[in-house]
Amino acid sequence: MIQVTKNKLTSYKLVTHLIQRYIFYIVIIAIVYFDTRTLGTQIMINSYIILLLGMISVKIGVLVYATPLIKKPKEEEVIPHDPDNT
Repeated sequence: MIQVTKNKLTSYKLVTHLIQRYIFYIVIIAIVYFDTRTLGTQIMINSYIILLLGMISVKIGVLVYATPLIKKPKEEEVIPHDPDNT
């Protein structure tokens, strides 16, 4: 994820980031499945609901943070004014 945010955004970095994200999602889903498969259906369903709510909350957090109301404007370079040199 850090690859995308540093320097210039390229399609290669974006595709790498997306593939990396979905591989992580698959790994997390597999871990939840293998940890809860012997505990019963209700516990497995609850685990997946909590997992999906967590993933959705991360997405919503990213979207909210990316809105113009939350973003800080980039600071422009301030050129000092010399009062003697008008």
